[in-house]
Amino acid sequence: MNKKIGIVTIYGNDNYGNRLQNYALETSIRKLGFSVETIVIDEPGEKIKLFRRSVKKLLSSKENRNKYIARKKMIKKKEKIFAEFTDNYLNNVRYKYNDDFSNFQKVFVGSDQVWNPNFDLKKIHFLRFVEKNKRYSYAASIATDEIPLNKKEKFSEYLNGMMNISVREKSSVEVVKKLIGKNATCVLDPTMLLKKEDYINLIESSKSNVEQKRKEYILIYCLSDLKPDLKKEIQNYSESNNLEIVQIMGNYYNESHVIYDPIGFIDAINNAKLVITDSFHSGVFSIIMETPFLVIDRTDGAKMNSRLKDLLAFTMLESQKYMGGSLSSYDNVNYNNSKKIISERIQFSLNYLKEQLGK
Repeated sequence: MNKKIGIVTIYGNDNYGNRLQNYALETSIRKLGFSVETIVIDEPGEKIKLFRRSVKKLLSSKENRNKYIARKKMIKKKEKIFAEFTDNYLNNVRYKYNDDFSNFQKVFVGSDQVWNPNFDLKKIHFLRFVEKNKRYSYAASIATDEIPLNKKEKFSEYLNGMMNISVREKSSVEVVKKLIGKNATCVLDPTMLLKKEDYINLIESSKSNVEQKRKEYILIYCLSDLKPDLKKEIQNYSESNNLEIVQIMGNYYNESHVIYDPIGFIDAINNAKLVITDSFHSGVFSIIMETPFLVIDRTDGAKMNSRLKDLLAFTMLESQKYMGGSLSSYDNVNYNNSKKIISERIQFSLNYLKEQLGK
């Protein structure tokens, strides 16, 4: 029997969580004895859309020219090291939409925000290029509690075209139920299917052991800028505990920011004394590596989304949501209860994946 499995996810993304969830799902499927490829398809007009977005972003940018040029250099460097990670650790294979996919037993879309209705609803993310009996999802993220009215009809049509549906957020189960009356299964993000030891082995086998050479530090990875009062608390905590402040570049740029490849990102979290983040996967890897962390609200108008809410709720770590005040209130996390819950969810999610694979 042909045991080749396909994965479709967001591609060409220099986002840590995106590349690492792709790595984790490929690895998990491969561990179960299947050959696996991540199918990369550029939809017609996609490059033009990306170019227009970059021009629009440039025109709306409030940065001065020198800062913009510096940020672009950082982005180019990040793209290069992410491409190297993809080439070395992922089996991403390019196809055309109308190619023959008969050699794939099943195709899974996920994880990441492949079904976020605030992005384009792409046919490839609902696997319309293969027969319905091959269309599955694993931990697909809708990332919102509400589907815009003008997208409900198309979204419902595409969901009904799936053979089986699993989603990453508990809130997404309700969204699917309301839209098409079907039961979706809530499973863990693929990154959580691998153990801490798996990631330690990955770090040790790579050249990304960058953080072991630093003095002790606070790690910041935020998609938006920090509020002034939080910056003050970070500085106070840093000075009181003799810690450096290391900040990974998010969606904005400061000349003190650093960039790592995806493995270096995990390593940085693993060795940090405290992680401060508004990012879902930073929270995930803090929990996996058992590093103290706190989650903050974004300052760019985006509130904490369902992904982070669900993560803190199911791991019983809602106390790590920053409510103000000294950071010392958040630097001693008891992971004992979380580990038991996560272990049960890992087993449930792996059993679901095995069942859908026909293992």
